[in-house]
Amino acid sequence: MFNGLSKEEWWEAPPVYSDAPRREEPDFWRLATSATFVMSADLVESLGEFMHPVGELLRVTFVGRDEEFFALNILRDIDCLNPNAYAIDDLRVETEFLEHRLPDGGLFKIPQVDNLEIFYLERNDDDPTLRECIERRDLRGLEFIAVWSSDGSIEPVNLLSVS
Repeated sequence: MFNGLSKEEWWEAPPVYSDAPRREEPDFWRLATSATFVMSADLVESLGEFMHPVGELLRVTFVGRDEEFFALNILRDIDCLNPNAYAIDDLRVETEFLEHRLPDGGLFKIPQVDNLEIFYLERNDDDPTLRECIERRDLRGLEFIAVWSSDGSIEPVNLLSVS
């Protein structure tokens, strides 16, 4: 459903809920079966500089809550994989990016797995970075896993591998 296309014109706030209400609440909630996350209006306000440039914030209704919550629909869906790095029929999509096609930085998706994965790119001159802001505030719910490096120090990862 969240495949890099705008939903703003027809979006109606769906009800969402926690499937594990007894667990400690994260700051970022993964919206089930999609590559998007949900966050409070307060979090949107404090991290908006990282969210607004990459997509649209769509209101969701959190069952049993009076607060406003938003899902980030990432519209930056960039075809930046090496064409030899994926074969959908073979269930192979490896993180072998073409550096000249990557965005300047921030959150993005790739068409081959835009319903499954969200990517984040940091450049050396980014200041501040989304990751630093999240870590500094000890926010929970997003995990940053290195899957590519411009210096080739990280082996490509098959995003469709079954383990």
